[in-house]
Amino acid sequence: MADCPEGFVKDPATGTCIPEAKPVEVGAGTALGGIDPNYKIPFPLNAPWGTVEKPHKYITDDLNILYKISTEKLIAYQTLLMKAIPGYRPVLGNRADPKLKSVFGQALTQINALNAPDDSPTRGKSLDDALAILAANPVGGSGLPTFRLNDPDTLKKAFEGGAQTALGRTLSPEDMNKLVNSFNQLDMNYQRAAAGGGTVTQPPNAEVFAETQAEKLSPAEAEANDYSSYIGVLSDWMQG
Repeated sequence: MADCPEGFVKDPATGTCIPEAKPVEVGAGTALGGIDPNYKIPFPLNAPWGTVEKPHKYITDDLNILYKISTEKLIAYQTLLMKAIPGYRPVLGNRADPKLKSVFGQALTQINALNAPDDSPTRGKSLDDALAILAANPVGGSGLPTFRLNDPDTLKKAFEGGAQTALGRTLSPEDMNKLVNSFNQLDMNYQRAAAGGGTVTQPPNAEVFAETQAEKLSPAEAEANDYSSYIGVLSDWMQG
């Protein structure tokens, strides 16, 4: 970094100096999916996250890490993610990189999945080390087991349909994020069981999953919506 003029950073892929992106301000809008100004990184980035016996479980809120680290650290993470997730081409140093949040979320989900076995090399590692391990064992390559991950935005679109069917409305962002985490965990459990052989149960359709979970979240509202829908269909039939 030191051999680039002020206001520029070195692109690890080409070795050339590129303009340094200005940090995103807190509350910079929904284009980034929202930033929580109260989020605090739970551990130092280069220190163990949890223990080998009880590793940290990454959650959606941990995506805020991207907006709490320095530009230099951001570039380091983007470089690791480029190696860990084939096809990712980062806009280095730019927190508004359109693929950054999705790819970082895939990496954290992958670390959660890898942490499941007791002998996993990522258990209790720092975030720096865990990302480095992923970079050395890219998704789809040999080495560590890998899992197909569902895109959160695609899941949320399906979940909206399921929630509308069950409740007549969509869910809050917090509930949506919980459903994304739960569905991905179900899918990873299926993939892990399928890799081991034997009979496994495939996760339900995303929209059906959301409909079922929405009914559990608000059973009274779901019942009222079901009755209202029935009355509407009956009215249409009588008028027709």
